[in-house]
Amino acid sequence: MFMETLKNRLKDISAGRVLDVGVGRGQFAWIMAENFKEYDEIIGIDVNAKILKKAEENLSQFRVKLQLMSGDKLEFEDDYFDTVTIAQVLHHIPTKEDISKMFLEMKRVLKPGGLFIVKEMFCDNHEGAGQVVVDYHHFIADIDAILGKNHFKTLKRNEILEITNNVGLESIEDFDFLFDYKIKKDKKSISSFLDKIDKRVNTIEDYDEYGEIKQRAEEIKENVKKFGLSYEKEVIIIGRKPL
Repeated sequence: MFMETLKNRLKDISAGRVLDVGVGRGQFAWIMAENFKEYDEIIGIDVNAKILKKAEENLSQFRVKLQLMSGDKLEFEDDYFDTVTIAQVLHHIPTKEDISKMFLEMKRVLKPGGLFIVKEMFCDNHEGAGQVVVDYHHFIADIDAILGKNHFKTLKRNEILEITNNVGLESIEDFDFLFDYKIKKDKKSISSFLDKIDKRVNTIEDYDEYGEIKQRAEEIKENVKKFGLSYEKEVIIIGRKPL
């Protein structure tokens, strides 16, 4: 499934009042606002004040409100939203148990019959350029862990499904999504990506893990040259809170 198919799926949804947990720079909120059949407002929350400023700039033309808030402690009453969403956030949460707790909190503020939407990249069933991007993501997650940042390896597809299924939703559907199927092999894109890898490695030059990370970086760089660059596959899960 590519972007046009996702947009067509969203066009079937009258979303009402929407909560987007971990709104980030607003990429998924933008997609929803442009493509929902209709919606009243989108409330985007994030724990990063600086990134909320970026989201404010990116989403200024839409009916979107932004708040500094953590997804595991939602400051809303029960059954408040018609739709709750979370996109590209799970790999910033330390454990599956923590993800489950956040999902249950999202379910709490969702009205009975409301939509629960998850969009998250997964690490299995990739090859070639897609696997390169998975390896790179796990590589930078390990660097961020060394630096004490909340960034973790992506889960397998069935792990994301299992966590979502355990929330107790109904009418669950799931499908794969790829932001863009094109593989980049042009010299400029490859050179820029190789520079990005080197800059990441340099951030831990004074740490004990530097040698191991440096070796992994060289392996990834060779695969980038061989296969090019693509996007990591994502799974989209849509369910409803029971009436």
